[in-house]
Amino acid sequence: MIESLIEKIHENLARVAEPIDDIQKWDQLLQAKFSGYPVYNWTDGFNYSKCHTYEILLHKYIFSSSESLIDEQTLIRKLGGNKHSILIKLSIILPYYLTTVLQRQLDAKGEIIERSIIPETNFHLQMLEKANQFAERHGFQELPRDYLSYIIPDIKLELASPGTVTVYNCLFEDQDNVMNPIIF
Repeated sequence: MIESLIEKIHENLARVAEPIDDIQKWDQLLQAKFSGYPVYNWTDGFNYSKCHTYEILLHKYIFSSSESLIDEQTLIRKLGGNKHSILIKLSIILPYYLTTVLQRQLDAKGEIIERSIIPETNFHLQMLEKANQFAERHGFQELPRDYLSYIIPDIKLELASPGTVTVYNCLFEDQDNVMNPIIF
């Protein structure tokens, strides 16, 4: 299957290089699906993203904005030191999605530590499944995690160095793979 996926990526190189879509395409549907939970659209306008990126905060009715580092640190403290959310990425290149439960904590210096975690509670599992069902109901398929780091030769992107371009870079996010490891 990985060979077929790489072939499809090569067939869609123009879209990989210049992804275009409605940035707010899924806003209302996700807000309706996760009513009572804040849904943040982190899609970057397709400068480097190849997907719609949303964060669903798993703390009901806490609608504070985390637009700055200080706001995020304050929110994490307000939540008792742990902030949990669902991260969902819906590729606009090919119909694949990724979801994970994110945990943000503060270290001893007050710096934010973000990591993808295995769902810790039934609630986390239910919300993750709800995100998966949303994606699948809208025609997306889950991409096997081991495909994400597969190197795709002969593709040049702006941020990923030649020879390091991965499936993740082509379908979800162009990034410097040395400085920014994949969190999924």
